[in-house]
Amino acid sequence: MKIKKNLVAATAAVLAAGMALAGCGSSNGGSGDVQKTADGKVKITMWHGFSEADGKTLESIVDDFNKSQDKYEIDAQLQPWSTIGETMVTKVTTGDGPDFVTTGADNGQGWSIDGTFQCVSDFYADKNNGTGDYLDNVVKQITFNIDGEEEKCAVPMGYAPTSVWYNTDMWKAAGLTDKDIPTTWDQLLEVAKKLTKSDGSQYGLAMADSGWAAYMKGNGTGLYTTDGKVSINSKENKAFLQKMRDFYNGGYAVPGLDDTAARESFESGQSAMVIVGPWEDQAATDKGINHDTFAVPDGDGTYKYADGKTGSNTGSTGLYWWVTSQVGDSEKLPGIYEFFKFYNNHDN
Repeated sequence: MKIKKNLVAATAAVLAAGMALAGCGSSNGGSGDVQKTADGKVKITMWHGFSEADGKTLESIVDDFNKSQDKYEIDAQLQPWSTIGETMVTKVTTGDGPDFVTTGADNGQGWSIDGTFQCVSDFYADKNNGTGDYLDNVVKQITFNIDGEEEKCAVPMGYAPTSVWYNTDMWKAAGLTDKDIPTTWDQLLEVAKKLTKSDGSQYGLAMADSGWAAYMKGNGTGLYTTDGKVSINSKENKAFLQKMRDFYNGGYAVPGLDDTAARESFESGQSAMVIVGPWEDQAATDKGINHDTFAVPDGDGTYKYADGKTGSNTGSTGLYWWVTSQVGDSEKLPGIYEFFKFYNNHDN
């Protein structure tokens, strides 16, 4: 019933493996200014926004890649996500931006169409790059129509589903056992009530506001149907939202949390449970929180997915690697492709 720690580690490790690559070919065809290190390696700049435990994992993979060959040197630069979103386009236009960067498919589509990113269909064309192992639905997210041609425009970086992480010490202190692992959303709320202290020193569950779209699909009709019809005002959604309003008003959860605040509530011992991605494993460990995890339980919603299934409350975060147009067909491009192949290999 519980997801054991070795499976948690495997889930975190597989973040790199379930994605897709894509590509239009190089957009500028030029070589640009290719810098080299003192020992003659082609220097390649990467931007990413991972500032915590996931950043350490990424840096270790980059270090391993740099040591694995003598042609390329990846310079992994931590940038706030806001900086990536607000300044990257200008930086790339002037040639001072990253050679490749991680962001989501929503941003990537616009930047692929406007030429900030160059697509990578040629990377997919070489089956030695392992692209045949990518999940079709993940590749589909970054397959766009560029100038009338279907192009794959990115390479999978990380795909992380949410789960419920719980403080095992608090769990035990509340008299809960493995038999109390909830399998329905209502059971989850009841467990959260048992984990809450009436003096306000401990809340049962921390939930980030960003997860509500998934929760409403699992417990109601969702925000809109798969046909694109708005369904937010349905009676099922209203009943679920009233249930959750009563839950918050009862003092069982802290309202108005973003992802960071929800995690901090759990990692500080303020909340006994949190719904978040697999990066919480290392973060909670670093904070000395004894913890375990279980799947986000199903609700009784009527939202119907494209495959006909109902009830899931699981959200996810999907990120991809994108090559910027300042790279063109320079010496950097094969080095970036080598890194993509290395990053998504089975061991990593």
